[in-house]
Formats: sequence, C-alpha cells, structure tokens
Amino acid sequence: MKDNEIKNVAIYLRKSRDDGDEDILRKHRMALTDFAHKNRWKYELFEEDAISGEFLNKRPIVSQLLDRIENLEFDAILVKALDRLSRGDEAEYGELLRVLRNSDCSIVTPERVYNPSDLNESMVISINGIFAHRELNAIVNRLQEGKKYGAKEGKMTNGKPPYPYYYHKEIIDSDKGQKIIPTVRVDPEKHKIYEKIKELYIAQNMGTERIAFFLNQRGISSPNGKNWTTATVSRLLLHEFHMGVAIYGKTQWKENRAGKIRVVKLPREKWHIGRGDWPIIKTESEHNEILRITQQNLRVPSRAKQGAFPTSGIMFCQKCGYSMRYSLGKLEAKSGKVYNYTKCSHKNPMGKKCEQRGVKMDENFYNTLYNTISKCNTNKRKVLEIAQKSERLRRIEIEIEEVQRKIEDIDKQLKRIKAAYAAGVYTLEELKIEKKDIEVKKKSLLSAYQNLSEEREGMSMLSEKELSKRVENFKEKWANASSEEKNALLKSFIKKIVYNREGNKITLSIEYQ
Repeated sequence: MKDNEIKNVAIYLRKSRDDGDEDILRKHRMALTDFAHKNRWKYELFEEDAISGEFLNKRPIVSQLLDRIENLEFDAILVKALDRLSRGDEAEYGELLRVLRNSDCSIVTPERVYNPSDLNESMVISINGIFAHRELNAIVNRLQEGKKYGAKEGKMTNGKPPYPYYYHKEIIDSDKGQKIIPTVRVDPEKHKIYEKIKELYIAQNMGTERIAFFLNQRGISSPNGKNWTTATVSRLLLHEFHMGVAIYGKTQWKENRAGKIRVVKLPREKWHIGRGDWPIIKTESEHNEILRITQQNLRVPSRAKQGAFPTSGIMFCQKCGYSMRYSLGKLEAKSGKVYNYTKCSHKNPMGKKCEQRGVKMDENFYNTLYNTISKCNTNKRKVLEIAQKSERLRRIEIEIEEVQRKIEDIDKQLKRIKAAYAAGVYTLEELKIEKKDIEVKKKSLLSAYQNLSEEREGMSMLSEKELSKRVENFKEKWANASSEEKNALLKSFIKKIVYNREGNKITLSIEYQ
C-alpha cells in the first residue's frame, strides 16, 4: 500500500525482555499515538503482555491482530521497531509476511514505511527478523546463565516461593535513586500449618491423603486457594526449599514447531544447587525421615492396571463415575473361602467415601457379566441401535465430504477476489465487502465441520457384523482364558461397564464400542 493511502492503523506494543522499566512501554505508547495523530491516522491499540513468547500461537494479541488484518480492517501496523512484531524464526516471520502481503498491509515505524509486497523491502524485513531471532536466543541464554549462577549463589530463581514463604520487596533509597531489594520471608500463620503437616506425617504416621482431608475439613486453603490434594501435600513435604536449598534446572523444556511444550526431567547431577539466605523451617533429619516414610509408603503398581482382573480399566461406578478398585485374595468370614473383591474407593475433597457398595467377584458375578454380554446378539434393541448408528455414521461421512468441498470452494473464491483486487477490478471497499461475506460463510462451514467431526468421534465404530463376531469370539474363548486374556477379550468390543448395587441386586450396564 502506498504511504498516502494509509488511513487506519493498528498500533502494536509489546514489552521486550530487556525492557526493565514499565515506563518504557508508556513512552512507546505515547510516541506512537503522537505519530498517528501527526499523520491524521485513525488508530486502535493492541498491547501484548510482557514477554509472551516467540511463537505466534503463544501471543493471543498479535494473533487477534493478524486475524483482523486478514479481514482488511487496517492499512498498516504501527510499531516502535520491526523486532517488536516477532522474534521468531524464519518460518514465523514468513507467516507474518504472508498475512501482511495478502492483505496489502504495510509496516510503519517512526523512521519509515515498509511494504511487504515489495520484494526488496520484504527482504529487509526478513533479514531484520533473522537478527531479532538471534538476539532473542542470546537474551534467553543470558537469562538462563544468570539463573544457574544465581541458584549456586543461593538466590531464588524460580518466581513464587513455596508455601509458607512469600516474596517481599523492600525499597531502599540510595545516591542513585530507589533500589528494590527482594527477600523471601515466612508467613507466621501459614508456618503453623506447615509445621502441623510435618507433625501429622512424621510423628502421627498420617498419609498424604488423610492430611489433605484433615486440612480441607478445617477450611484451611491450599497454596493455590483451593482444596488440598494428595499431590499438593506430597510436593510440599518433599520440597528442598524449606531446608534453604536453591535449585535451578530440574527440568528442560522442548518446544516443537507447533509451539507445543514437552517437559524433560534432568538427573540431579545436572541441577544447579546452592544454599539460600531465607529462613530454614525444615531440618535435614526431618527431610530424610520424610523421604524414608515416602519410600516405605510407595504403592505397589496396581494389578488392575496390569490387566490382572477381567474387568480392569473398563468398570466404573454408577454413583460417582470413578473407576472401580480391586482387592486380591480377601477372606470371606462366612464361608472361609478366599475371593477377589471390587469396590469404589473414591472420596471427595472432604474425605467422604462414595456410598457405592462393593461385591465379591465370584462365579455369580462373572456369570452375570457373561450372560449380559451374551444377550447382545439376540437383543433386538441393541441390533437396531447399531444399525441406526451405522446409518448415521455413513451420513456423517457424506456430510463431512460435502462441507470440505464447500470450504475448498470458499478458499478458491477468496483467492479470486484478492487477484481481482490486485488487477484493479475491485476497489479496496468492494474487496472488504466481498471478503467479509465469504469469511462469514467459511466460519459457519468450519463450525459445521467441527460439530460433525466431534459427533463421529463420539459414536461407536463397530458395525453390527463386527460386534457379533467379537462377541462370538468372547463366548468361545471365555471359559478357558486367563484373567489377562479375559480382560483383552472384553476390551476388544466394550468401552465401559457401569457397576451399581442396590441392596443385594447387582446391575452391570454395558457400553459397547
């Protein structure tokens, strides 16, 4: 777009990692709005949270801005410098330039106007982006090195300290002006709760689950202001910060091209460890005792997770929705025989147990399960349900194909009107009107596609014929199969078994795949 055609601009502001003062952002805002007023441009402000990340999909404000640029709402983006738009890699800058080029949107700084549609100026923007990305990597490396040495010197490097500590900023006047001295302090009231947690775990032999219930029942808030959980109590007890230990580098983040993060745990010898200057509220002997009790209480992997019971992983409680638990080899007092049992062990945050009653997994239980499944082939309602689902799935596939075809047509229309605008057939206002109408249609089609896809995912994918085949295989092999083999047979065609007991009546509801 030519300089004299610019009328509506988007002012984009983002605080850089090396902008240490909030006043810098205010100065940038003032400079850019004054520049827009001077040029008699209408403007809208877009301000990104400080240090939001390099990937576009991690920066919602700039993503929203690009969407509106694609809708031809702005003639230019006004920024303090080119690197404020992105410090991502070449692909990131390429995506940014593609949107600007297709929408005939310029980039404006107080020094000059850049036209992404011009080959030479596009190259200048791209080269600037490469250097900005290298600068970002250098800044990140400096920050990481600073944190490593900070941890070795005993400084806090990981933001908010753990419960019951808090971060205190003390402002001191000096010859060079005011200076902020950060210190870590202990909240006296929360410290009492922390000491109680240690006492319950070490002296009273109370497990982390019971401690969480104990705290919740007394209305004591957890570090995040919600109910205490087993994991929260466990993390708090095992934290080394309470011994005055500063650690940095326990984990490493790996980010893929889509911006998704995978956290990798590093071995202790790669951690950066030092001694902190904050108050110590846990002795080394207390920590060692906590480690000993924790190791002693480690659960043996559940046999249910290994498929040791026929219904492992697929039987759920009707009353609370949680999975059923299993007890191996429990003696029945009345008969003197040993049976496996299943029960619901779920408890709410206050420690109240689910009211569901368990049952011994004897011959009667498995006969009930076998007969319920065996009737599947002769159950006319089930056959009808499968037939209806199969027909609906067939129709969904046809509808999805039709929606995909319409979306492709819409994309072709968009390309045609942009080409027409470039050729001078459409004015900018005509292009905006045409594009807006097409975008509304595309949004509706994308919504329909999403709904159809979700419906398809949620429906059974087994045909009547395939289900019958798997049920017959189950009936043929069930009697002589081991527990693990029975579990595999059931999982081959059953999504969920819903268990319920009212008095002595057991109900097993089967949800097929």
